[in-house]
Amino acid sequence: MKKILHSMTKILPFIFFGLAVVLIFQLITAIKENKQPSLFGYSISYVVTPSMEPTILAGDLVLMKSVNPNDLNEQDIVSFIANVNGKDTSFTHRIVDYIEVDGKRYFTTKGDNNSGSFEWEINLTEDQITSKYVSKSTLLGKVYIFVAGSGVNFIYIITIILFFLIAISEMKTLTNAYTKLKIEKLNQEKELLIQEEANRMREELKKNAKTNTDEP
Repeated sequence: MKKILHSMTKILPFIFFGLAVVLIFQLITAIKENKQPSLFGYSISYVVTPSMEPTILAGDLVLMKSVNPNDLNEQDIVSFIANVNGKDTSFTHRIVDYIEVDGKRYFTTKGDNNSGSFEWEINLTEDQITSKYVSKSTLLGKVYIFVAGSGVNFIYIITIILFFLIAISEMKTLTNAYTKLKIEKLNQEKELLIQEEANRMREELKKNAKTNTDEP
């Protein structure tokens, strides 16, 4: 086990370097296509409007994760793309209703702070839903707006930091799963040895009992 962990420690820098290269490539592609950068299905965005207050405040950075539309339910908060005034725009609102037609789902959303749903967020198609809300950070939102206010946009740097934290978390999960599997295997081997020893002793007792019976 120590050898495995030692080997993993050696290759971790190369793994993170590879992740950095992939992330930079995705950032460049996202910027060119005017999309949110993502890694491992996660993405972050800056909230501009108060439409989701008090759940999500204007100025928060939100962490989103890609999701299968079939796994979505009412009250889930999702990001979606809607065409408003001839321009595709990303919004983050709560699902308040959905219907299923011919095996496909159509969603209706509403901002918690809005009085009702806009026309462009009624019967959203599955393809329009891009991700599901995971968490938010008011502090990172303030840091971002402070830095962006100085004329330099550092949201992608913050994205890289968050994605690296996610990568570390995923690596930790894999390590814990491997350790658990190793412990279970050792316990199974131990139980097998105990069972074999018990069988051996049982056979030995039978032989001794037979020998004692055969004696005159």
